[in-house]
Amino acid sequence: MTKHRVTIREVAHKAQVSQQTVSNVINGTGRMSEQTKKRVQSVITTLGYHSNRPAQMLRTGHSRMIGITVPRFDQPFCSLFCDCVAQYAHQEGYGLVVSVFGDNFEETIKETYQLNADGWIFFADATILRRIRHLKQDYPVVLAGDYLGDGELDAVMMPNVDASRYATNWLIEHSDGHVGMIGASFETYEQDAKDPDPIPQRLRHTRDRNTDMRLHGYLLALQDHAIQPDWTIIRPVRKLIEAEGERATEMLLQTGDMPSGIICANDALALGALSTLSKHHISVPEQIQVIGFDNTRESHYSSPPLSTVDPHVMQYAQLAVQQLIARIEGSSEKVHVLTTGYRLVERHTTVQ
Repeated sequence: MTKHRVTIREVAHKAQVSQQTVSNVINGTGRMSEQTKKRVQSVITTLGYHSNRPAQMLRTGHSRMIGITVPRFDQPFCSLFCDCVAQYAHQEGYGLVVSVFGDNFEETIKETYQLNADGWIFFADATILRRIRHLKQDYPVVLAGDYLGDGELDAVMMPNVDASRYATNWLIEHSDGHVGMIGASFETYEQDAKDPDPIPQRLRHTRDRNTDMRLHGYLLALQDHAIQPDWTIIRPVRKLIEAEGERATEMLLQTGDMPSGIICANDALALGALSTLSKHHISVPEQIQVIGFDNTRESHYSSPPLSTVDPHVMQYAQLAVQQLIARIEGSSEKVHVLTTGYRLVERHTTVQ
């Protein structure tokens, strides 16, 4: 026998309010006393009411669902970002659908039209690059991650250059100044390592791709201290994952010129670096200090706990959700690029 589906009318009758009030509570809209809101929420829970999304979509033209695409879950940041987006979406009365595109973003675009979300957050990495023709769709889109929308799409960014510069300056000032970096892209490394300019012109003008921007910040910090870049202690990676952090650190140690500190382009690389340093019985932070970037959950539980740049991921997700919902609900303001704040979280991979 099919289970009876509780209706808004039944919730309204039980809570002694109008159906519109129940709808407002469900959607987080309208004005009412906190007491009324709590009473309606209690009845919803007691009766087991669930929104009829297909009917709602037919009635309003909106599913009250937003989507997010991520490349993969092989690094900690993607899951953290999805969790934060889900939290803010639910606070705004929206559900969340997640799509993982791996190395085939074009196929994911086709999939989005089958998932009935009102708009999508694209967490853009190197797989997407600057293919605006794929990013611009019939639904609202907000970009997050490595790439901006060339002035055609809303985007949220982290303060990659400033935060990396700050963290590198801190590490230089709390060490002998011999600080390396793990996380340059191979493309950048091959193009810029032989450039006599301490900060290659291409990096000076980069506006997106977080690995380039974080490398730019690192080089600016060296310049702040009149330190000439040593590209033998700047190591490129293919992906921002733990295994690449391990490999890059092995390569760094093979140079025989171990720096006193390492800035890593994200926490996953830093965790890989810590693993390799531990295998070689190199003491952290006594022999070498390490700083990551992202302040993921894993950074708190590593051994030792990882010092890292906190780019305010909760704010990052909130800005993305708020801008997307504004577009879904009809905002026609000019395209925005929104940037978060940051702070350095000092744990036990740096001197206290």
